[in-house]
Amino acid sequence: MKKICDSQTISKSIEKYNINKFFSKDINSHAELFLFKKGEHICREGESTNYLFFLVKGKAKVYSSLSNGKTLLICFYNSVKMIGDIEFMKLEPANSNIQVLEDSYCIGISIQKVREYLLDDVKFLRFMCESLSEKLKKLSKNSSINLLYPLENR
Repeated sequence: MKKICDSQTISKSIEKYNINKFFSKDINSHAELFLFKKGEHICREGESTNYLFFLVKGKAKVYSSLSNGKTLLICFYNSVKMIGDIEFMKLEPANSNIQVLEDSYCIGISIQKVREYLLDDVKFLRFMCESLSEKLKKLSKNSSINLLYPLENR
């Protein structure tokens, strides 16, 4: 993971991917831009997360490790996806792994700043609810497919 410390590049990225539409307040001063190289993890199972990320460019896979040593592919992320919302709301370490499949950019806001500035932002909380409901819907559908369809159909 490489932190990009150019405020102009961060502002351009926020504008390009329309990140401010998720907030009532301007978050440019709290946002940071990160580059994850192919194969790097945005988060790992059991580790605490320090940032709420928005995957803005690239592709990532979400998977969990099972007790029998196997891994379960949960889904893929591309375009603008929030990462760390479940961990933020539950105040728990990550319950899955997110690994980028190509060089990917994320806009991050530290969890401390999110708690300080965004917990009373209705627009942000509504977006978070929409994000969580979308993830639940996708997980439910993928679980049904994994349970009910043979391997060749999956």
